[in-house]
Amino acid sequence: MPDVAKPVSKVDMDPVFQRQLERVQQLCQEQEQQLRTGGQIRWMRPTGWNGNPFDHTGMATPFDRSKSNNDAVRAIESPNTPGVVQDIINACTMVDYLAVMERSFRARMTMNRSRRFAHLAGTRHGQGSSLGVFKECGIEFVSRSIKRAKGPQ
Repeated sequence: MPDVAKPVSKVDMDPVFQRQLERVQQLCQEQEQQLRTGGQIRWMRPTGWNGNPFDHTGMATPFDRSKSNNDAVRAIESPNTPGVVQDIINACTMVDYLAVMERSFRARMTMNRSRRFAHLAGTRHGQGSSLGVFKECGIEFVSRSIKRAKGPQ
């Protein structure tokens, strides 16, 4: 029987993914309070954005998915040094989150105030929770999945 390469996980947490989700979660907490009290609501400005709403190329920089994309490729590119199935799951999850965040950010730049506020208050309540979607479904899901892919320590 030929030697079969033992799969080893090749995907780790993408710092861009973690940084952006933590930023949004923090901002949601702040926005919820401002929405409930009539205060000033700060828009999400992703970490690493140059602040120019007319620089469409520059809007992609904070949502750079190249690390996760490269990790996914590394996991499947060589039959001699394969990754594990969860590598694809983890890398694609991080890529998809960042892509959705980028599309959302770009769409928000074109929304009118009334529509934005109508959808924002309830959404921010859920997203700003310490048990909300960014912490539990994003960071924690990928973190646990990476640990599982690495096997017993």
